[in-house]
Amino acid sequence: MSGLHHGLHHSREILCPIKIAITLNYVLAIAEFVIYFFSGHSVAILAAALENTVHGTVWLLSHQFTLQSLKPPDEKYTYGRGGYGAVIPLVNALFLLVVGIWILAEGKQRIQTPQEVAGQLITTIAIIDILSNFVQIKVMWKYHDHKTILSGTGHIMTDTFAGLAVVCSGLAAWKFGQYGIDGYAAILIAIFSVTWAVFFICPVIPSLLRKAPIPTAQLQTFITARFPVITDVHEIHPQLFADSVILELHVVVPNPDIDLDTLKQCLRQALHEEKRFHIEHCTIEAERRACNQQCALAMV
Repeated sequence: MSGLHHGLHHSREILCPIKIAITLNYVLAIAEFVIYFFSGHSVAILAAALENTVHGTVWLLSHQFTLQSLKPPDEKYTYGRGGYGAVIPLVNALFLLVVGIWILAEGKQRIQTPQEVAGQLITTIAIIDILSNFVQIKVMWKYHDHKTILSGTGHIMTDTFAGLAVVCSGLAAWKFGQYGIDGYAAILIAIFSVTWAVFFICPVIPSLLRKAPIPTAQLQTFITARFPVITDVHEIHPQLFADSVILELHVVVPNPDIDLDTLKQCLRQALHEEKRFHIEHCTIEAERRACNQQCALAMV
């Protein structure tokens, strides 16, 4: 079972890039909040500051969840705490949704009542923000297939698009005196936020509804084709845990000459090696007759 827990645990290697992301996002958020007050209360800069605050907070939670997932299994969490990683996309979505709706309302109000803002100052901090995103992407690219990093990358992409919107807003105010663009930039940032919120929340819904993470029909076909001595596969219960699948199933092997323990060991290995199923651990119950047949005989 130790192999399962090792496979389910988040890698310690991602803690360093997460710390870098936390630092960059909070530093930029503070800088943007300061510039918000000195730029004429640009709602686009306020939106960018809120985005970075959300991103930094989510990365901080990701760091804590990752630390929790590295703890060894105990009596309370027999499979370890790898499931903490599944909470991160949901937290991402909720933060982005709330911030996005609020920014949308503020942007709409700013379009109706434009206000003079310091375009050069806004453009400068927005460019710095975009550059910081490229630094984060470079640091994290090595771990882009990790669920926690992939989830956080959505924030980085959102912030990059937000930064481009703020740059356009700042240039419009600085070079052309078009202050109403500030509100449109904020609305664009809000749309990015809400879109990413939906993107993150959609994969979480099937998990909450306990949807099978792998097609059971394909699983049955694979097992019976690979092991012809198995005449039936039933009670199939795959569960998604962190980045892997835990599987429970029953197989029927009528041939009395087949050693069930050896068969289960071979089947377990075959399922683990079949990468398309992502099965990390498998509990197999082997029977000479199907469960309903055994029950019928017992009741005679």
